[in-house]
Amino acid sequence: MLEHRPITPAEVRVKSWMKSFMYFICLVPAGVGVLGFIHQASIPQADLSAGVAVFFLLTAASVWLFPHIYCQCSIVLGPDGISQAIRQHRGIVSRKVSVPWENIRHVRLVKLSYQFLTDNQIQFELNTALFNDMQATIQEVRALLPQRLRQQLDSHDA
Repeated sequence: MLEHRPITPAEVRVKSWMKSFMYFICLVPAGVGVLGFIHQASIPQADLSAGVAVFFLLTAASVWLFPHIYCQCSIVLGPDGISQAIRQHRGIVSRKVSVPWENIRHVRLVKLSYQFLTDNQIQFELNTALFNDMQATIQEVRALLPQRLRQQLDSHDA
């Protein structure tokens, strides 16, 4: 008799079209700032200082948003562990970190987002909203987790 075992995905990662879409969203505030500045400059006798201020404010929003979205989209979960770009102080992306499952100390599912904590306090996050089917992604991640981490999730669900 054959034993029924769930199929384990090779890896879970954000699709490239979603990454492109999210990076495009980062450009929207800067684009609005440019359009606002052009509009302000086209008005006769307009005060350009307001246009410049709005432009810099919206460009700053884009600069702040990009590393956050980049890190969220860079996560890869595989049979060997997790890798993700990590933000350091002031949101600067410092490096991509890879950690084997053995070094993941804690996992929890909060508001459809998996949060992983390593032995040396590095935190990874997989936001299932970045995937077509959030519930299917939750199940795929569960299938990749070692037994002890699945048990942690089950104990939190109870």
